[in-house]
Amino acid sequence: MFGLGDTDANRHVNSLVYLRVCYAAALRALVRHGSPAPLTLQYQELRFRKPCFVGDVMQVKLCCYRVGCRWAVRAMLLPLDAPSDGRAHVYALMTFATDGA
Repeated sequence: MFGLGDTDANRHVNSLVYLRVCYAAALRALVRHGSPAPLTLQYQELRFRKPCFVGDVMQVKLCCYRVGCRWAVRAMLLPLDAPSDGRAHVYALMTFATDGA
């Protein structure tokens, strides 16, 4: 759930909050998939479709896969407690490398 500390002056969730949420979820998923730690974020792209507001409860859906010696994660931020049209509010693409890669 997003709170007042996560918003900008227009009460939209700040773009850096989306980055933090997607990054943290990706790291947890990669550890579950057996990726060695530590991991270094090499690239992240966020695409915004619809803003989130204070009180919105969201879920992060992830797809993790290997690309050579790197890991890639696609993330979607979707509403948890409301019917969804299946389209995410935010899409993220991240690539990670293990130290030494």
